[in-house]
Amino acid sequence: MSIDNERSPITDISAAADAGQNPTLQASLTEGGSGLADADGDFDFTDPPVARPTRFAGEWPRPVRYFLSVEAALYGLLIGVAVFTRFYDLSYRALHHDEGVHAYYAWRLFHGDGYAQEPWKHGPFLYHIQAAIFWLFQDSDQTARLSTALFGVLTCLWPLGLRKELGRWGALTAAFLLLI
Repeated sequence: MSIDNERSPITDISAAADAGQNPTLQASLTEGGSGLADADGDFDFTDPPVARPTRFAGEWPRPVRYFLSVEAALYGLLIGVAVFTRFYDLSYRALHHDEGVHAYYAWRLFHGDGYAQEPWKHGPFLYHIQAAIFWLFQDSDQTARLSTALFGVLTCLWPLGLRKELGRWGALTAAFLLLI
């Protein structure tokens, strides 16, 4: 198409709007002030188009939509059940032998007696994390079990790291099996 012809792309657009073929374009051109046409329907390129506000003053913004998949909801349910089963009534029973030994050496570390690695101990991480929990929440049977309960909940999240390899439902099944 050449500009020398009587019909140019711009006149084709205005003709389409006049003929009612594009209602959006027709409304834009006839409202005035926001389109590219003036009141006579002629195009005026000297003034830029005026932007319309997206909402009126005092109008509430549109609500944000959250998309929750079935998989995410099931993971949330699994984690909620894991938190409940791991943290419910931690001080109900007395500490058994291993818990008592770990709590005792963590308590000694908490009180400044230090940590000495011996072959029968599991390693320094358990004692240091338990000493930190004693520092945060004081020492009791319940706080002696907090670190293991916390890591029991985190264990249920490990299959999320293997989701690519296990697949969606495989990782969800593994998380469920670690829950029970």
